[in-house]
Amino acid sequence: MKRNAWITGLVALGIIVAIGMSGFSKKSQQANISSPLNKGTEIIIGSAQIATEVMRTDKEMARGLGGRNQIGWQEGMLFAYKNAAYPSFWMKDMRFPIDIVWIRENKVICVTENIDPQIGASQSALRLYEPTDFIDNVLELHAGAVRKFNIKQGDSVDIRTFTGNTVQ
Repeated sequence: MKRNAWITGLVALGIIVAIGMSGFSKKSQQANISSPLNKGTEIIIGSAQIATEVMRTDKEMARGLGGRNQIGWQEGMLFAYKNAAYPSFWMKDMRFPIDIVWIRENKVICVTENIDPQIGASQSALRLYEPTDFIDNVLELHAGAVRKFNIKQGDSVDIRTFTGNTVQ
């Protein structure tokens, strides 16, 4: 009888630990998804000063803001290309609308405003968004930020990277 009680106790303990770890894992994933952007680069454009997270690798760029719950008015995600590019952007796993600012040689080439997140659309049904010309940086912003900060074609873009206490 004592052996059955001991086994039952171990099984119950195992279930409690598994449930606790499952909850911890979900909380960790949610924290990563909804956490503020990792800031390290600031962009001055139009009347805005935007703290940005920079995406450089193919994997980072493919994910972008997908899976995040929100982005603040003074936050953005910068996609930095090594060479001039003509990329296509999609709204895979997006949960909120955005504006896109297409940049080449520190000038706004064009903007795409209020892009619908297409929640529930299959991957093959997602619309692709492209610039009007080659670019070397793309900035994703909160939907309405282009209008709010009066960002327009031809505007200068000042990209400042912070490392410690210095600006590069």
